[in-house]
Amino acid sequence: MSLVRFDGQLSLLRVTAAIVRRSRPRMIRTAGRSWRWDLARFIPTAWLGRAATGIVVSGLACGLGLPPATSALLDVEICAGCTDRRDMVATVQVPPPPADSIADVREASRSLPFQADPSADGTMLTLMLPGETTAGSCRRVSVLDGAERRKVEALVSLDRVALFRGEDAFRVRSQTATYFYHVQGSGFASIVDSDGRDWIGYQPGGGFQGHYRGVPNIAPPDFHPGRPEGKVKSSVTATGPLRVQIESATVDRQWRVRWEILPDHARMTVLSKGAENYWILYEGTPGGSFDVEWDYWRDSQGRLMPMPEPGEIWNGKLPDPQWVFFADRRVPRGLFLALHSHDDRWDEFWHRGSGGMTVFGFGRGPKPQWRYLDEVPSELTIGIVEAADQDAVWPWIESAWRPLSWRVGAWRGSEPRVRGFRRVRYGRPRLVGSGE
Repeated sequence: MSLVRFDGQLSLLRVTAAIVRRSRPRMIRTAGRSWRWDLARFIPTAWLGRAATGIVVSGLACGLGLPPATSALLDVEICAGCTDRRDMVATVQVPPPPADSIADVREASRSLPFQADPSADGTMLTLMLPGETTAGSCRRVSVLDGAERRKVEALVSLDRVALFRGEDAFRVRSQTATYFYHVQGSGFASIVDSDGRDWIGYQPGGGFQGHYRGVPNIAPPDFHPGRPEGKVKSSVTATGPLRVQIESATVDRQWRVRWEILPDHARMTVLSKGAENYWILYEGTPGGSFDVEWDYWRDSQGRLMPMPEPGEIWNGKLPDPQWVFFADRRVPRGLFLALHSHDDRWDEFWHRGSGGMTVFGFGRGPKPQWRYLDEVPSELTIGIVEAADQDAVWPWIESAWRPLSWRVGAWRGSEPRVRGFRRVRYGRPRLVGSGE
């Protein structure tokens, strides 16, 4: 064990004989006429700013920043793409860790909120990069493996509620809303904001005042709260502090959807479909109730959209990007729905007067065709926005739905731990995958 001066700090370091491509370290005389170990040739870039040729160091270090209780590192770079991001959340496929578990995720010396879920091809890593990330920029994180996973504060949580408005439901609490998803009907019966206002308001019975309401109300498979016929029970396929994943399907498995509920939005992917076209609907209660005098909706260009007379129908084609924002002028927030792929198909809005509900549909248009969506996979993002002014709403929604891109390196180091010390191998990273 030797005393080493490093960046003005005294550190204890034990250098083992397992140094790659180098002989034993040697003592040199410094400008200050003191003796120290010549470690610059052996310690990796992150410590001394020198290129590492690959080294096994085991030691007890104070000031050298050895990752505690870990044995391998993976570099991941997340890029914001074409829009500014706020508290950027990314879900990235990474190779399986050597220790079969991810212990921590760090940006520089700061630990980040993360969740690791096993998948068929490795691990689905969900992480949050707090603060602002400007358009066109990237942020690099280090993923550390190990048996002792750092505890992460839950930003989403899941439990099950028996007979919520007529059916068993999954309840997911997030930072901006509480979601109630009917297990058999395969749709949201309620999305409740921080003030207790329900933006859907499904109830058994009541027609426009109750059982017609829901999201996504996809026809023809009828993914709709309160309608269990023809569907298998939905299942939770991932749960943790950042993401809850729910999958639903028809009995014949032709129609399948997946929901991912994240801290400030939820995203649906239509995974497969039958031969027919379909629509996606929002049938609900902006601000807690539908009121013709106070409620409004806007498109992505900030234009107030028509509020037709009861029974009249607006059909049109929304601009790119294809999202809408529903709100009540008395409430300082709103609900958005964004269809990821822009199309030239019909959309629709109508209502039956105050006390009823919105009837808004992506891909719903004039009869006889009526249903116009045919793309698979197709993605929809929804969420409560804690703002109502267009200048504040735009960046929030764009940050939520716009795709990210990423680059994933290779795991570096898989040496077993040595009693009393932790062993880490460092080397040059190489790109093994990327995605968006």
